[in-house]
Amino acid sequence: MLLCLPVVAQDCSCDPSNPATDSNRSCALGAFAAGRNRPPTAKEGDGVLFIKDNSPEKPNRWLAISTFTSSGFQILDQVPAERRTQLWREAIAEATRQQGDKWGLAYNGIRGRSQCHVHIHMSRLIDGVEWGDFVELSDPAQIPQPGRLGLWLHGSGAGKFHVHTGEMYTETVLLQ
Repeated sequence: MLLCLPVVAQDCSCDPSNPATDSNRSCALGAFAAGRNRPPTAKEGDGVLFIKDNSPEKPNRWLAISTFTSSGFQILDQVPAERRTQLWREAIAEATRQQGDKWGLAYNGIRGRSQCHVHIHMSRLIDGVEWGDFVELSDPAQIPQPGRLGLWLHGSGAGKFHVHTGEMYTETVLLQ
């Protein structure tokens, strides 16, 4: 089986204050976050935007996008702590609404992204994929900063969730 992984966003000359950069494909999520060109299926949460993944290979995926904007390539660590916690909290709530107790979230590391703006993949966790070390948490404010790597999390019952860190390509644990 051949696994195709996303490529790094090539041109991150994104500027949320300049609509002229919206035409750059890798800046599309930043334009959505800035309030421009949003698809009709977009849903807005508290400081978070939910967009159906437009890849035909991922019909079950949604993206959680922080409405915090900045120029260039954005990593999760650059999002202010309060906004970052809100992004995780809202993504967990929406994923739970969509998938029940089988929800999963994935944030790809820098080499696993084709978009410049921070986003979290949301879908059903693939059965039996849990591996490696994890921490069990109950508060999104406790989710560790991944730096340049990715992380994935999923529900573990009773309002708790497992957080797996130290990987670059994380969305492969989610149903496409």
